Amino acid sequence: MDLRKLKVFVAAANRLSFTQAGRELDISQAAVSQNIRNLEEQLGITLFRREGRRVQLTDHGHQLLSMATEILRLVERAEQIGKISTVISGELTIATSTVPSEQILPGLLADFRRRHPQVRESVLVSDSRETAVAVESGKANLGFIGEEPTSPNLQSVAIAEDELVLAVANSHAFAATGRATLRQLLEQPLIAREAGSGSWHCLKRELEKHQLHTRDLMIAMEVNSNDAIRAAVQRGIGVAFFSRSTPFRKLGLTAVNIRGFRPKRQLFLIFHSGVELPSAANEFLRFVIDQSPFNTGTAIER
Repeated sequence: MDLRKLKVFVAAANRLSFTQAGRELDISQAAVSQNIRNLEEQLGITLFRREGRRVQLTDHGHQLLSMATEILRLVERAEQIGKISTVISGELTIATSTVPSEQILPGLLADFRRRHPQVRESVLVSDSRETAVAVESGKANLGFIGEEPTSPNLQSVAIAEDELVLAVANSHAFAATGRATLRQLLEQPLIAREAGSGSWHCLKRELEKHQLHTRDLMIAMEVNSNDAIRAAVQRGIGVAFFSRSTPFRKLGLTAVNIRGFRPKRQLFLIFHSGVELPSAANEFLRFVIDQSPFNTGTAIER
């Protein structure tokens, strides 16, 4: 049913005048008459009795007036829903391990800030283990880590995939071909992330697939900063594993593929399953999940 015809009918019924209804709706009397006639033909009933220049509602007209008034009222309420602008504001504290902080979070925060400019974000960068502790302790609302959390208090959602690739200085022997074997890797001084990092655990799992252990690696030093690791690799102190999304050439490094050795992992967004998130954090949580290629439309367990 055409809502416009209902509006014309209600205006005419309330004023009992096609002329006054036309003035109210800024249409001609003839247009009012035509809309009423079309509505009567559509419903198969008579809505007005014509008494000279005056009109009166029939019994059917009275019944329709009550229903049409309610319909138009509900339509107006429905239209108002889309006009309501909920302003999301407040503090949002995010803990994150290194790779998500460099490769994922900047873009997400930029897009989120455009939608919700009144949200103030603070970011704590550490490793995956410390990030999980920060979220569980309440120091951070949400966290980004490179492995699934072990605590039953934390819920995780996969948001991206990552693969680790060996990086060497451009002057390194591996740089000429960009390829090496696993045996050759074991002979190289490796600059490793700390034991609590997701990258380290990913590397450890891949080694175990080849019946190897991290103690089989020739670890030159352990560093908890990717920037410091990059600087050490550039100076030829050793080799290191970085995310495949790292801009190696821009950083003066060469990516090297190790034959049959591909450490892969998923990156996760985590939150405390037993804590009610503030509005800014809850909005960001849903925003990130909506952006994720792993999003299957499954509801978040909150």
